[in-house]
Amino acid sequence: VERLRQMIGARITAALPGERGEIATALITGERGGISEETNDAFRDSGILHILSISGFHMVIMAGSVFFIVRLMLAAFPSIALRYPIKKWAAATAMAAAFGYLMISGGAFATVRSAIMISIMFLAVLLDRPALAVRNVVLAATLILVAFPESLFDVGFQMSFAAVLGLICAYEALRESERWRALMERRWVRAGMFIGGIVLSTLVASAAVAPFT
Repeated sequence: VERLRQMIGARITAALPGERGEIATALITGERGGISEETNDAFRDSGILHILSISGFHMVIMAGSVFFIVRLMLAAFPSIALRYPIKKWAAATAMAAAFGYLMISGGAFATVRSAIMISIMFLAVLLDRPALAVRNVVLAATLILVAFPESLFDVGFQMSFAAVLGLICAYEALRESERWRALMERRWVRAGMFIGGIVLSTLVASAAVAPFT
């Protein structure tokens, strides 16, 4: 695995010389040694240093993209889509991709935590259970705490689960609201939910992590 990581890093830097290649390498293999301190300071001062550290954000983009693309490709063939559970096939593929990404990313603690969380979500899809549910978040937290008990005192663990729990609880409350369901039947409300959902998610997540911050 280490040889594979080095080979990937070498190919990236050959195609993208300079610090652009080093940043791309950090996002794929987790190797940040080639990024200058000046660049790290610039990311830190702008509040986005976490982008250079592989965690939930990167895992969701990668595994989510695999899930979407595989399901879209299978849906293009009616003979397959109408006979087989393509959503489950896509979830299984995305779970395998998440494990592969975990291996080549160096296996940092934040990446392990993210891989466990997203694997449980895909496992729920395979078992015909709601993927975004409080029980899945609790199960993920339990598995992580059993394997890494010290993570209870890690601020990254605390903030990650606070944000996810806040978001799921907020949207579950909305789904159960009769007034909300009535509003969602109106076309203009559904159209505005793209921007509204982003704003609401930001507010809820910010409020959830504020005590830990």
